Amino acid sequence: MREKDDMRFVHENTSQLFLLKKDTYAFTHTSKILGLIKDISTDGMTVQYVVLDERQPIDIIFDLVDIFMIGGHFIVRQAPCEIIYDQRHPEEVFASWLLEIRRMGIHFGRLSADQRTGIITLIEACATKANPENSKLVSIRK
Repeated sequence: MREKDDMRFVHENTSQLFLLKKDTYAFTHTSKILGLIKDISTDGMTVQYVVLDERQPIDIIFDLVDIFMIGGHFIVRQAPCEIIYDQRHPEEVFASWLLEIRRMGIHFGRLSADQRTGIITLIEACATKANPENSKLVSIRK
C-alpha cells in the first residue's frame, strides 16, 4: 500500500474493540512486520511497530497474520487479513531515540472456526473494553 495524497481509508468496526492486558504480538507474513497489538476485536486489530531499517512502502493489501504471546504460545496462525492503513504515529516516543513508530490497521478476512475461537478466547481471557469512541478504525492520510 503506497501512501498517496488525499488517500482516505475508513473502516467501521462492527464489533467492540478491546485493549489487551498482556503483551500480544502480530506478525504479517508477506510484509514481514512484527508488532504489538494495541487493540483487537473479532473484526480486526491495530498493531504498533518500530521501523528498524529504512522503511519501504507496504505494497501488500492482503496478507496472512499470526497472533501470539512471548514463549511461542500461538493464538491464531495464518489468519487472512487486509491492511487498511499503515501510518506514522508521532505521539509515541521510544526512549530518546529517533525511531519511527507506525500503526497499522488490520481487518480480518474470512476466519476459520478455530481462528475465530482463538480470537474470542484471547479477548475473554486477556482483554478489557476500549473506550467507545475508539470503536472505529479510521485513517486519513494527506
